[in-house]
Amino acid sequence: MTDTRLARLWAVLAEKGQPAAMVRAVEEAAAADPGHRLFTLMAVEGHRVRRIHSSRPDRVPPGPAVLMPRTPWSIQVLEEGRPYCAADPESFRRAFPDSGPLERMGLGSVVNVPVLYDGDVLGTLNLLDTPGRYGPEAVATLQALAPVLVPAFLEERIAAGLP
Repeated sequence: MTDTRLARLWAVLAEKGQPAAMVRAVEEAAAADPGHRLFTLMAVEGHRVRRIHSSRPDRVPPGPAVLMPRTPWSIQVLEEGRPYCAADPESFRRAFPDSGPLERMGLGSVVNVPVLYDGDVLGTLNLLDTPGRYGPEAVATLQALAPVLVPAFLEERIAAGLP
């Protein structure tokens, strides 16, 4: 992630039409590097998660909050605030036990980066692509992008009536 790309994202915060303008800008930045076939944002609402944005709403739409069972993935990402990267189908399936529809879309690798603020995981920034697509560089790029999404997730919390 170059300083120029980050400066552009920070400039977007001043534009009208927030938080949608920032979400679009981050989606475009992630499409350029590291690339994706699916970009989603998930809000954390207690023990529930809710998809609040999808680059493919026709196939993977935003939706209501669903209970997130306590799994190694949820402990790592949602409780400990650490990224998750799965580049192979086995790791992908461990993170997504219901991965069939995603795999039918040709997806088999994922990066999930928590969006953190004031000690809390507000949500996750998620990229999905073909198997073998992601590694440590993708994680680092998304960790640089995630902080500019804090206002979007805070607005989602307010809209959902959460503290």
